[in-house]
Amino acid sequence: MAINFNKSELIFLLQSFTKDAAHFYEAIRDHPVTPSDLLQRITALVEGPLTEYGLGLSNATTVLKETILPGLAYTAGPRAFPWVVGGVTPAALVGALYQVLYDQINMVSGASIGPQLEKETIKILLDLFHLPRVNFDGLFTTGATASNICALAIARQWCGQADGVDIAIEGVNAMSAVQVYSATPHSSIAKALSILGMGRKNLILVPPLHDRESIDITALESALAQSNRKAKIVVASAGTVNTGDFDDIAKMRTLCDRYNAWLHVDAAFGLFAACSREHKALLNGIEKADSITVDGHKWLNVPYDCGILFVKNVHKHHQVATFSSVSDYMSLAADEPMNKGLENSRALRALPVWLALKAYGHQGYQELVKSNCAFATLAAQLIEDTGLYEVLAPVRLNIVLFKARNVESLEENNKLLSEINKTGKIFITSTVWDGKPALRIAVCNWQTSSELDLSALVEALTVGMVRYKTSMGKASC
Repeated sequence: MAINFNKSELIFLLQSFTKDAAHFYEAIRDHPVTPSDLLQRITALVEGPLTEYGLGLSNATTVLKETILPGLAYTAGPRAFPWVVGGVTPAALVGALYQVLYDQINMVSGASIGPQLEKETIKILLDLFHLPRVNFDGLFTTGATASNICALAIARQWCGQADGVDIAIEGVNAMSAVQVYSATPHSSIAKALSILGMGRKNLILVPPLHDRESIDITALESALAQSNRKAKIVVASAGTVNTGDFDDIAKMRTLCDRYNAWLHVDAAFGLFAACSREHKALLNGIEKADSITVDGHKWLNVPYDCGILFVKNVHKHHQVATFSSVSDYMSLAADEPMNKGLENSRALRALPVWLALKAYGHQGYQELVKSNCAFATLAAQLIEDTGLYEVLAPVRLNIVLFKARNVESLEENNKLLSEINKTGKIFITSTVWDGKPALRIAVCNWQTSSELDLSALVEALTVGMVRYKTSMGKASC
């Protein structure tokens, strides 16, 4: 069937979408977070060959609604607590629809205001996080992993300069290996070192504080002092995945100045602590970082995929030297979106972000962070009160780390996790803490409510435990 524009058909389908979207938000708590028949749907999803003429838009959309949408998870909802996932606010949804409709080429200036909108959106994001506009520039990426890759690529260029090497031109083999220091880095840091040719073995893990994931400053200084490299990279964590712990960024900055190290802060969700009066002190010193990673599709609650990287303005020449698509990276043309990050072809991710920030302002995100953190604190207490689980670490922001009592093996923990998630009431993930299996929840959805969702969390954990013990032939709890 030919591709064409059928006005009445499109209007009908878009009107149908608006009804579906409104129902999605209204009834999201009525749906299992993950499909109860997921395995069957995966098995049934075997596509035949592409048809010659197609089904047509209306018929294809009907098939989509009947066979594909029921197999998707409601992880955009208030009871999805895996990894660190947000949802899409109404403002972000509207912005995303217009982003897709206009489908802007956001590589260079001159065709639209898209690149300028990105710059202006970066500025109001800096305002949201109380970072000085005069010190930072930024770019949108696909997520924290891409932002971390970009940050370490720029830092690699900076390290090369200390050795008199232009890595962008001469390559990583022209100088000694770049050393990267961190205590509890996200897995994307090691991935970045692999991609960038810096080597995973050059990630030096510094001991954390006792019973913490934050770095031991004394151990970091000892490690930096022993290095014979002229320049190094230090990666700070602002919100670790397991416990939401924070490194002492201010003290790390002092050491980076003393030992000539680039300070990158991976704050994929932790940067939102800046929106909370009670938690902003966790970020003391972050305004002195050389680069900062944050995810929009986490606590900003805009659609996947959306990451942001902030870079100190003084490093712009290192950034452009690394990513420039033009031969003269000092030219005016170099200061274009395509010359400051991984992508040439790039979506106008700034549009839904801009609309969400304009719609909700400082106060909207302050209330969101405050509400989610309060939920996590209450959840930790209620989880402990069940007598079935024990909380393993203080709730520092929005993550609760806990384990089932008398469940010690990875196999048992996975079976329990499966029973909890099969209730459909919540979706959580497992992890490892102190060498033992554990469970965790991360709260960063705009719809999550202490009044509406805490009881469902406790019920799912309790029912899941009963079902687990029954399946294992253990005494009922």
